[in-house]
Order: sequence, then C-alpha cells, then structure tokens
Amino acid sequence: MNNKRVFLITLIVVAVLAVLGVIYFFFWPFDFGTQPERQPPPQETPVQPFDPSRAPVREQPEGPAPDINDPAEQERQAQEALKRQALDFSARAITYSSVNQFESIRQVYPDSTNELVEFLENQRQELASRYPAFGPAYGRTTRSLSANITDGTPVLENETVTVAVQAQVIINGTDGSETISYERITITFNRVGESWFADRIETQPLDL
Repeated sequence: MNNKRVFLITLIVVAVLAVLGVIYFFFWPFDFGTQPERQPPPQETPVQPFDPSRAPVREQPEGPAPDINDPAEQERQAQEALKRQALDFSARAITYSSVNQFESIRQVYPDSTNELVEFLENQRQELASRYPAFGPAYGRTTRSLSANITDGTPVLENETVTVAVQAQVIINGTDGSETISYERITITFNRVGESWFADRIETQPLDL
C-alpha cells in the first residue's frame, strides 16, 4: 500500500514538473542576442533640372578691339570676304542636276564676267545635251571646304585676285551610283568698282 502511495506521489511530482517545464518553454522571454538597429534606406538625391542661368560662364580674354582704320585690318577683312565669296561661288557654280536641265548653274551669272557667263552657258548646254531631263538622273554636288588666296595680294591694291578652293565632290551617276572625290577649284576674280566678279574657273582633281 505504501509503495503505491509513493509511486502515486512520484507520478504527480513528475507531472507537475513537466507542466512547469512546458510553461517555462513557451512563456518565458527568450534572449536572441543583441540585434543591430535597422538603418533606413539611403535617400536618393533628387535630380535638379538644368538651369542655363546657373551654368558657369567662361570668360573671354580681354583684348583691344580691331581698329577698322588700320590698313592691315582692312586688308585682312577684304581677304576674308573674298575667300567667303569664292567658297560660295564654287559650291553654287558646280552643283547641278539633269532633273532641271542644269538650270542651277545660271544662278552665278550675276556674279560673273561676260566671258565666264559665256563659258558656263556652253558647259550647261553641253551637259543638258549629254544628260537629257527625260533620261536617267545625273547630278553633281560640290561642298566647299576651305579657301586661300594664291595670287593678287594685297587685295586692296590689286584688280585681279586668284583664290583656290578645296572641295568635296559627289557625283550621282545615271546608273544610281555615288562617287565621292576631291577637287581644287581655282577662281580668278576681277574687281569692278567696289565689287568682285568671277572671271575664270578651273578644276583639278586632288588625291586626299
């Protein structure tokens, strides 16, 4: 009888301890260690729209303005003006197409002497005969690149000045082909009063 009582008491004690163990396991605070603080994600820097008024201004070096009464400055300006005229003239005079019967050549006649007008008109008629408007299209585009005066300086003291123009030439053939080459276009200008008129034009291929 005593053995049964001891066994019963032991069983009750074990049951109580088991219940306490379960309660301790589920309800007692558990230390997981010190966790590092979570840092907020970095904020993106907003993109500022471009403001031209806030752009840095590059200062231009100061220097004396050109003296327009200085003969050297007048000569420089006269040469630059004539080179620009040569660049424009060469591009217009030798850019044409069979589509309009090479009529674009005539646009330089007002800037040419009578002798050059006659020469250019003969060239235009020959091209129109060789490449009629009703046939396959043929054309040439001249792009003037640079110019330099080769004869007749100082310009202000001469009546005849020669300018050499370096140009890119694009030929569109009747077969649909396109050929790119380079030429030296030499133009001789004659002074008439205060104006310059083209009097002669020659072309020479360049190997570039």
